[in-house]
Amino acid sequence: MEQRGGVGVEQRDGVGVPLFVPKSGTPTPSLCSIPVSSTKSMTGHLLGAAGAVEALVCAMSLHEGFIPPTVNYRVSDPECPLDVVPNEGRREELSAALSNSFGFGGHNASLVLARIER
Repeated sequence: MEQRGGVGVEQRDGVGVPLFVPKSGTPTPSLCSIPVSSTKSMTGHLLGAAGAVEALVCAMSLHEGFIPPTVNYRVSDPECPLDVVPNEGRREELSAALSNSFGFGGHNASLVLARIER
């Protein structure tokens, strides 16, 4: 699961798509099958707390086996072939989660969390 920081700004939301669709124009199937969710659609922008809350959501997703939805997702973009989890959460066993936080002024961080099998 990837936790995106969707802020609903058209010029910003598609910035990460080229990572999934190379210059050849053909989507990378293995990358396009990774569930993508944005909890910011439910919480709004929490400014300095956003990264911590999103990392906590990723940790809980790993623990509970539940991917939270991107609420108010109405129209998918054909140029963005991502597996967005729209409007309703999804039960899925996860082995890892990625939380991306892209802050104002270039304060950026990515955190990878992995499930530990006991």
